[in-house]
Amino acid sequence: DAHAEIILDRLRHEGLLTDHLQRLPVSTDESLIFVGPAGENAIVSTAAAAHSLDERSAALILGQRSGGRDLLLMQGNLTRAITASCLERARRAGAQTMLNPAPVAFDYGGLWPSVDLAVVNEVESATLTGLPDPAPAAQALRHAGASTVITTLGAQGARVVSAEGEFAVPAPQVEAVDTTGAGDAFCGVLAAALEARLGLEPAVRWAVAAASLSVTRRGTASAFPSADELSELRARALVKGAVP
Repeated sequence: DAHAEIILDRLRHEGLLTDHLQRLPVSTDESLIFVGPAGENAIVSTAAAAHSLDERSAALILGQRSGGRDLLLMQGNLTRAITASCLERARRAGAQTMLNPAPVAFDYGGLWPSVDLAVVNEVESATLTGLPDPAPAAQALRHAGASTVITTLGAQGARVVSAEGEFAVPAPQVEAVDTTGAGDAFCGVLAAALEARLGLEPAVRWAVAAASLSVTRRGTASAFPSADELSELRARALVKGAVP
């Protein structure tokens, strides 16, 4: 439909390959975004396209591997059955798995052992574990099977918990006008950093910096940092101890 063409044009403008995107006989999913005075948002979305992804299509997508150490990044719009299948297939193929369960639409119990890296915000963390404090909630997700848990904390940055220990990455002080898409920016940049073989700490610093810049602008994709901005933010992130 027309919305799909807009998405394709934007992806191509960024130089991204669209060869393996699948056309589905349903309307493109849309979201209504309500932004409060402090820049926080509430989102209502349709999910017909996401829910129409079946086992055959998922297998086809995961079969198009580029070789080497691949990374599968997933979020919460797909069904539980397809989410589980994709995670399991990726792990069997030797790919690293990264899950951002946003929005939380079902119980992830039993899926965490297939997740190398879980990224959750404070609301998702509490919803998934029943624990309002992000610190014990992260430990609960690790106990459930996730290898590494990153909790994004808005203006406070992010906290990482893994078998190697814990560390925090502060966020720069910015004037947030719209937090919509900040989690997407964070996860996308984090995935790019891991693909580029950055260490986990500089990868998280880069992701925090990108998300912090995105909240100073209105919109979602239109608020994401440009390629030039990402390069500059990456250079800063590689300086250990630097403020993003």
